Parts: sequence; C-alpha cells; structure tokens
Amino acid sequence: MSEYQYYRFVSLDNPLSSAQQNKLREISSRASISANAFQVYYNYSDLKADPDKLMKDYFDIGFYYANWGDVTIWLKLPPSTLPKEFLVIDDGYEAVVWNSKKYQLLRLSLEGDDNYRDDEDAEAFFIYLHTLREELINGDYRLLYLCWLNQLDQESQPSELPRIRFDFNQLTAGQQAFADLFSLSEVSVNALIKLLNETGSHQPSGSGALSAQQQLEQLSTEDKDRLLYALFEQGQLSRHQALAVLNQTQAQKEWRYWLSADDLAPYCQQIKDEMRQQYLAAEAKRKEEERIRREWHLTAVYEARDRYWQAIVAGAEKRNASGYSEAERILQDLYDAYQLKGVLADFVPPFQDFISAYSRRSALMKRLEPLKQSVAKALSIDE
Repeated sequence: MSEYQYYRFVSLDNPLSSAQQNKLREISSRASISANAFQVYYNYSDLKADPDKLMKDYFDIGFYYANWGDVTIWLKLPPSTLPKEFLVIDDGYEAVVWNSKKYQLLRLSLEGDDNYRDDEDAEAFFIYLHTLREELINGDYRLLYLCWLNQLDQESQPSELPRIRFDFNQLTAGQQAFADLFSLSEVSVNALIKLLNETGSHQPSGSGALSAQQQLEQLSTEDKDRLLYALFEQGQLSRHQALAVLNQTQAQKEWRYWLSADDLAPYCQQIKDEMRQQYLAAEAKRKEEERIRREWHLTAVYEARDRYWQAIVAGAEKRNASGYSEAERILQDLYDAYQLKGVLADFVPPFQDFISAYSRRSALMKRLEPLKQSVAKALSIDE
C-alpha cells in the first residue's frame, strides 16, 4: 500500500484574512484553501509546516490521519475554558494541552491503529469536531474523562480529575465517535458510571442547556460590566469571546470529590465479573437453544430414516469428495438420531451393510473411521 496522509483544518470563530491565506499558500501550493479552511493530502512527502503551530495561529479544529494508522485531532478553545484541574489529562503523548492567555489547545493522538480508514471516514469524524468543541465550551467535559479513561486503558496512572456526575450512559454522537475511534474499553466506561452512581460527586454545571436570556439573567452586575468593557474595547464580541471573558474572572472552584485510578479499579473488576456472568448466561442460553434445535432436527431425521439411508448411498455413488462429505454428514446425523431415541442397536446392521458395500472406497472409509470407532465403542459399552 502506498503512503497516504490527510490534513484538514477549519477556523470557526474568525475567517482567515487574505494575508493569512497567502501565508498558508506558501506552505502548500496543492492545498485547498478558503476563508475558513485548509485541506491537503499527500501520497509522498509531507506538510511543510508544524500542524500544532498552524492550529495555534489560524484554526479551531483539525484532523489528521495516515494510512499506517496514525490519527490526530485538534480542538482549540477560548482561554480559561477548561478549569486548570482538567488540564492534567496532558500525558505528553496521547493527550497534549497547550494553555495560554489566548487559547487552550487540545491535541489527541492515536498511533498504530489497525483499522482501515479513508477520506470518507475522516470527513465523517470531522463533522463531530465542531460539536465536541462546543460541548467543552459549554461545560460538558465528558470528552476529557474519555481521554482519562483511555490513558487508564493504556495502563498508565493518570492524575486525579474532579468527580462530576456527568451522564455517561448517554454520550453525544461526537463523544461516542471519539470512544469508537480510540477503541475505549466498555469496562472502564461502565465502571465510571457505576462509581458516579454510588459515590459522592459534584453536579455538572454549564451554559449548554440554557437559553441566551437565562444565561444573561445569571450574570452579576460585575460580569455585565466586564462584558461591556470588552465589547467597547474590541469593537465586537462573539459568544465564545464573551465566555472567555467570564471564564477568566471566575472564582476558583473548590472540589471536594476526586476521581483516581485507584477509585475506579474495584469498579472495573465488578464490571468484568458482571460481564463474565452475562457472557456465561448468554452462552448457556445459546447452547440450550442449539441443543433443542439439534434434537428437533434429529427427530425429523429418525422419522425419515429410510429416506436418509438412501441419501447416504446416493452420496457414496457420486465417487467424489462432496458426495463422500454428504454421506459422512448424514451418517453422523443418523447415528445421533438413533442414539437420541435409545435404539442405537437398530443403527448397527444397516451401517455395517453400508461399510461392507463400500469398503474399497478408501477415501470414504477414511472419512468414516471416527464414526466406526464411535459405533464400536458404543457396542462394547452395551455388552
């Protein structure tokens, strides 16, 4: 397979100026560049720029994949969007966070993924990046917990996170896509759900579910003054910029409850035990249903045994592998059917007649050797 790399970056809050687009054109003459996007793929060579720096300077969301299994997503947020306690997901490898006065940038990476991907897969996942970013801005930090669980799945010991009772039973489409992309363990997610249900935790907060009027009503006079000052100073103020102004002035939150790897470990074991019990119960049910179907089939075979004995002869007379396989299968069904009905002795005479008639068919006799041994063993037991 030839080399293939795909890059796509999009600016959501501010369109790219002509000068910025010209700068990007200097990086790649073949890229598709517009007022809000940069997209390019390579079958050889590579991007002539640091993608992390491109995100810092120009864009809000980004996606990269290579056909040898590397995947990277970027999410740039307004400054102070994430409380500092959540920046500990930065492990310097799969999750990296840059925290500055101008932005917070998350880079989430996957290496050596065995799943085949193409541009359609990339486009499908890219749709979710916008919503994942919005969720974080609105105070839905579940993506960060999924990153934390992913680090735990990789047998690392991530730092503690505030224990907030988010609903992990109903992930958003973007969060589920992330969990699928990173092959997040069902055990760890279910263990987190169980822990949050059974231990003390903080209630989630955020503006995502509130209308603009409701959000305005929650602002103090000081907050409104800060927003007006920022508006007059900058000339315009987007919703994300307004949230950034408010985030920078929020008081330090006191976290009473924390989530650690040690906290989650016993719940992971409980979930594993529950899943094993569910598997064993499902397997027992499957085997019982299979037994019932098999007995139904063998009863039908026994009731039509004369026709089946004729079918065995017809299979042997074909003198080929498929015919011999058919004869072997039907003989085994007949043997099991007679045994099920408790009349195995009635099976022996026609079976011995068949063996005698076709004893020179070495290929057929070789196939029937296990059945001959089973019949001989059954007869010796009866004696």
